[in-house]
Amino acid sequence: MKRNIYSIFTLLIAFSLLLSGCGNKPLHTETAFYLYTQVQLTTYGKLDQSIYDEIWSTLDNIDQTMSMNIDTSEINRINSQAGIAPVAVSQQTYDLIEKALDYSVIDSKFDISIGSLVSLWGIGTDTARLPDQTEIDAVLPLIDYKNIVLDEESTSVFLTTKGMQIDLGAIAKGYASDLTRDALLEHGIKDAIINYGGNILTMGTKIDGTQWNIGVQNPDETRGLYLGILPLSDSSIVTSGSYERFMTLGDIKYHHILDPSTGYPIDNDLTAASIITPNGVDGDAFSTLVFARGLEDGLALIESLPTIEALFITSDLKIYLSSGIKETFKLIDESFEVVR
Repeated sequence: MKRNIYSIFTLLIAFSLLLSGCGNKPLHTETAFYLYTQVQLTTYGKLDQSIYDEIWSTLDNIDQTMSMNIDTSEINRINSQAGIAPVAVSQQTYDLIEKALDYSVIDSKFDISIGSLVSLWGIGTDTARLPDQTEIDAVLPLIDYKNIVLDEESTSVFLTTKGMQIDLGAIAKGYASDLTRDALLEHGIKDAIINYGGNILTMGTKIDGTQWNIGVQNPDETRGLYLGILPLSDSSIVTSGSYERFMTLGDIKYHHILDPSTGYPIDNDLTAASIITPNGVDGDAFSTLVFARGLEDGLALIESLPTIEALFITSDLKIYLSSGIKETFKLIDESFEVVR
């Protein structure tokens, strides 16, 4: 088995563009590693170390409480007690699970109870493999967000069926970027770029008052090669794509975005769906949700939501834009075609 895992970086800052018009105050980027991805904070000048320490502590807490990769996390305690007993969790974990269930009501293809299926495939890990149909059939009945029971008074979470697992991987980085933004604002920092492994949140503007120029990754090329530029301020842009993490068996590529109804990777003509929202947590969830819906249904949903925009890339190199970004997106790779 040949396994290829691309970097989760689906969107990168186009630094050559960011630096233009920045005056004499240089940009400074601080880098760390949390949530199993690289985190970059870019600001004008280096911040006081206490601010970085505060942010890293917040991210470490998210790791320790919400990661499936840490045995003692609250998520793993919930999973280990599935079908047995409710588990009291922190308010932060409780609130994020509650928010995730709201997205499932919009479309059940976004379902954090997909954890058992994610573990079965293991895409993006050293144990990635193609499960047989009997294994998939065995875990599909375990996936149902309606079997996640929350109790507000005790801030407890109960999975009603033994073997159920929840996985916050489709929402945690967006949530973390929002907390990072809030921390920076509390310290009076209004202009910055927060990059969580390709989940990008822009704050304010460049020093000359213009928007940040964000490069949209070409899904067919290596990291850092852009197909277009999108100017943004005070917005998050998050991408879900079939090219991000995958394994290849023979001539067949199996990507990491799994369909909770079939047990297999989502099969449609999309290679990427980028979502632009005011908040990272919404972008994280909706990027998965609309990718699963496909182009037509995904675009229709976005057009019905006034604060969300989207960019879709199809396998035949066509780009579809929601109405709110049609005038601002700039195509720079002419091998792609903007259809709308």
